[in-house]
Amino acid sequence: MEIGDSQNGNGKGKEKTNTYQQWTMDDSNLLLGLLAEAMKSGLRDANGSLSKLNVENFILPRLNTKSRFPKTYNNYLSRMKWFKNQYNKINELMRNNSGFGWDSIGKKVTASDEVWEEYLKNVVLIMTTLQLVVGIGTATGNDSMTLGVDDTDASILENEENTIFGMEKFPYDATSNAFIAP
Repeated sequence: MEIGDSQNGNGKGKEKTNTYQQWTMDDSNLLLGLLAEAMKSGLRDANGSLSKLNVENFILPRLNTKSRFPKTYNNYLSRMKWFKNQYNKINELMRNNSGFGWDSIGKKVTASDEVWEEYLKNVVLIMTTLQLVVGIGTATGNDSMTLGVDDTDASILENEENTIFGMEKFPYDATSNAFIAP
C-alpha cells in the first residue's frame, strides 16, 4: 500500500481523518478580513479565488497567530463553504423577496414593517414545518437544545414548587456503593 492510500478495509475511498477545528466568531471575522485584504491586494487567481498556495502562505499563518484553534487548508475550505452559504442566504433574501433592500451606509438589510411582518410569518411557518419533519432527528447530547415551541428544558412544577430535587431523596447503599432511587 502506497503512502496516502486508503486504509478503510476495501482499499477504496479516502481515509477518514478527524481534523475538525472549532471556528469562533472572532476567527471567522479575522479570516473574512484577511480574505478581503488579500483580494484587494491582488492575490486572486484568474478565476477570482485564492490559490491553495496563497491561502497556506499568506492567510493561514496570519490567522493562526491570533486563533486559539489553529486551522488547516481543509478547515479554510469548510469555512469558505459556510461563508458562501451565508452570502447566498442574504442574496436570496434580497433577490427573491420584494420589499427588501440594502443600506450601503449602515451595511444592513432594510425593509418596511409590513415586509418584515410578512417575512416573519413565513419563517415561523417554515420553522414549524421543519420541526415536524426533522425536529425528532436532531442532536440530543448534553449541549443540544431545541427551538420547538412545545419543548422546554425547564421543569414544570405545578403544585410541587417546594419539592426538594437533591440527593437527599436518594438513600445511599454502602453494600452496592450506589444511590438507590426512592
